[in-house]
Amino acid sequence: MRHNLTAWVFGVALLATATAAAPLFTESFDAEIKVWGRHRQAQSELPIKGSNGAMPGWTRQGGGLPSHFVERAAGDWALMVVAKAAGQNVFALNKGFAANDRDHIYFVAFDTSPAVYEALSQATTADDRLALELVRADGTVLASHAVKPGKWEGKTVFASHAFSYTGDGSGPVSLRIAPVFTSGTRFYGAIDNLQVFASAAEAETELQRRIEVGRQAREAFLKAERERAELLARCTPVERDWLLQVGHRLTLTHVRQEVGWARELATRLFRRVPKPDLSAELAKLTELDAKSKAPEADVTGLYLAVRHVKRAVAFKNPAVDFSRILLVDNPYPEDRHESGHRHGYRAGSGKGRLLVLEGLTPESPVRSLVPEAKAGFLWRPDLSFDAKKIVFCLMPSGEKSFHLYEVNVDGAGFRQLTFGDYDDLDPIFLPTGKLMFTTTRGHTYVRCGPTHHSPVLARCDADGKNIYVVSRNGEPDYLPALLPDGRVIYTRWEYTDKEQQRAQSLWTMNPDGTGVAAFWGNQSVWPDMLVEPRPIPGSDRIMFTGVGHHMWFEGSIGIIAPGKGMNYPRGITKVTPEIPWPEVGNGPQEKAESGAYRPSSYRAYKTPYPISEEDFLVSILHPKTKMFGLYLMDLSGNRELIYTGTHNAWHAVPLRTRPRPPAVLDQVAWPPLGPDQPPLKEGVMYSASVFEGAPLLPKDKVKYLRVLHIDAKTYTPWKKTFGPSGPSISISQADGVKRILGTTPVESDGSFCFRAPPGKALHFQLLDQDFRCIQTMRSFTGVMPGETRGCVGCHEGRRSTPVNAKGGMAMRRGPLPLTPPPWGVEVSIGYERFVQPVLDTYCGECHQGDGKARAKLDLTWRKATTVAARSGQSVQHFNEPYITLMGGGATWFRKVDEKLTNKHGLPVPLSGCLLVEGF
Repeated sequence: MRHNLTAWVFGVALLATATAAAPLFTESFDAEIKVWGRHRQAQSELPIKGSNGAMPGWTRQGGGLPSHFVERAAGDWALMVVAKAAGQNVFALNKGFAANDRDHIYFVAFDTSPAVYEALSQATTADDRLALELVRADGTVLASHAVKPGKWEGKTVFASHAFSYTGDGSGPVSLRIAPVFTSGTRFYGAIDNLQVFASAAEAETELQRRIEVGRQAREAFLKAERERAELLARCTPVERDWLLQVGHRLTLTHVRQEVGWARELATRLFRRVPKPDLSAELAKLTELDAKSKAPEADVTGLYLAVRHVKRAVAFKNPAVDFSRILLVDNPYPEDRHESGHRHGYRAGSGKGRLLVLEGLTPESPVRSLVPEAKAGFLWRPDLSFDAKKIVFCLMPSGEKSFHLYEVNVDGAGFRQLTFGDYDDLDPIFLPTGKLMFTTTRGHTYVRCGPTHHSPVLARCDADGKNIYVVSRNGEPDYLPALLPDGRVIYTRWEYTDKEQQRAQSLWTMNPDGTGVAAFWGNQSVWPDMLVEPRPIPGSDRIMFTGVGHHMWFEGSIGIIAPGKGMNYPRGITKVTPEIPWPEVGNGPQEKAESGAYRPSSYRAYKTPYPISEEDFLVSILHPKTKMFGLYLMDLSGNRELIYTGTHNAWHAVPLRTRPRPPAVLDQVAWPPLGPDQPPLKEGVMYSASVFEGAPLLPKDKVKYLRVLHIDAKTYTPWKKTFGPSGPSISISQADGVKRILGTTPVESDGSFCFRAPPGKALHFQLLDQDFRCIQTMRSFTGVMPGETRGCVGCHEGRRSTPVNAKGGMAMRRGPLPLTPPPWGVEVSIGYERFVQPVLDTYCGECHQGDGKARAKLDLTWRKATTVAARSGQSVQHFNEPYITLMGGGATWFRKVDEKLTNKHGLPVPLSGCLLVEGF
């Protein structure tokens, strides 16, 4: 018995009213589970949730990738089974049920569908199979059945199946669901509505019921779609968007809600200066409110009329003191990964437009500022303080890199500012007249992305000359923005002794690269990434977009209040709570910015631009077109469509003058450009007390500060050679190469002061008298040439001010040069160089050669022949005994509460204890 059924929206409601046969066992896969992330399915856009655990009542066997569930209809979830190796992700029912009388024939009914997550390369193929097994209490298989869910064709379509088995009287049976693994990493299908019946008649009744439910749901769905299409054809673009906001179930309740929300908006605007005249709008709202109480009220007509009035109120907001908007209309690039989407070679062949919108409606005319001969891909523009010039990045069609360009607002003066093979991205005007931007001119690569360059912050003159890289980051920096005090805020990705994802937070620096400081989120999992930061006028708060490491074009809007905390959950509120943080889902203590927020059916938000403390421009993803349009929005969730482009309307900026922040004076001893450069001037780093903010540090034991340099990756094999790394550096995580530059004494009062090499990513450790590590800094810092900077302590809040440089013993003594290690500062830290010789000297007698303990633990340096734990990858790039001592790579993608041991029963060592993948 096989019947094709589609998961229609109305199916759940109809299902509840139909008469169904009583099954002996039912699993709907709808139970609540502990979720680590929420996403959207590729192509179908259906919601997906992921879990590292199993469903209630089931055990997930064999390890492998997490469990995934797709929401086929509201509240109706189906299990998606994924595997990358044989035996993985087998779901076993914990408790048996009575369906095994001798010689009795039972029937199992279930629905399957092809499945996919985000990468289409992992979609179900035509030959993939799911296996269902009836299992006896002793673990032996009573009966099994394999089914092909079918090839993924862009949507989740469930088909109903049934098979029979004969009982043998051996007692209760349980179920197992498993992928029939062949090769590769992919989803072998989705399964739902698993039931066991005592007879063929009951099973057939259930299947026929499902068919009827599907038929009725399909007819109701198509009728509603026809009626809605006829209505939308009569509407303007703005009216169509209003109907989208309310969804399919428009009622008089919605009309009255909108009347109330329009009045609330008017009340809020009355507090503004100048106070707008809204008397006509309020009178019209009173009239429409009265009409909504009539018995035969025209629901749709009234709703649209109320929205017209509400829109008029919204655009009388004194904060909307502009009539033109600068924006980009850009297609999606080929890559949606955070560090890949902005590369020239991943942009694709589409053409974007740099536009001036001459009005605030979708019908308003637009002017394109890029000559057709230079049309291509572009990213965020910036408007000069006097609103006369625009600077932006562009990759014309046929070229391979982004460069900086400028143009006047009237379209004149178009010219290219930077040249070369590197990508120059996302420039902003500085108060001094210079430009700051990100660039790949540092020639570094992402540690866990061998094919991704790392764009980092740089500065140049207004004409594009005298380019200096001002960032020490080996991973990417993103989207600098100017703060009212003249500093620059930006997104920094860095994972020093941390997990490679969930480490993209907000940082600040002075325009010359000095004074780098964490702003918010350097030790936070939620959101995954904070990008597109913009200051909110009239406050010290920052609006940002929370996106995903692999999901740049998904987004939820949030606000950071730096005075309330620097890491989740302190200091952060969510503006769009209906959208979970992409890739990681919502955290355990989310706080909405507004208690009166109105959610919507939109799928994502991007590139916010605050125009007041409560209002902002924002790009919103349309659920049907899958493109972003431009909206005026407020913190309560009132949304008004302004523009929809050919592609995506992003990075909107009001075309008006803006205050010029104070210029932060340069503190850097800039070296001359050219091949014959003198040595860079050293900087000074100091602290009055390393104990500040770290009360548990043993003050009597801290004697030295070790200073390490974290190398940027300047070579790539252009492929991943182990885990996500390339070249392979560590079996534990995507680590960076480190060098010990030296040590400096920590005085009895906790102070230190040393001469620091400029332009390097510096990483600190506190040591005891025997140079053993007591505390490790899980981030990096550094100095620009000639910079003097201090810190408060190892765990200080960055809102604290460093104690005066004269306040500690070390500062009164003056800066000391670092004492280098005996092997020199150019030698990188590595197992073969530092650890294996110790084992050879002190352990070799027993664990090498003819030693008696070699059979138990072989510490001979030799070629590896095993595969890594968990990933199943070859470890050809590493040698033994390094692999054994490091737990065989078992720390990759480990769970927080998982206790790991190697094959000898010994705990996985310190590198695994860092929980670099446990979040």
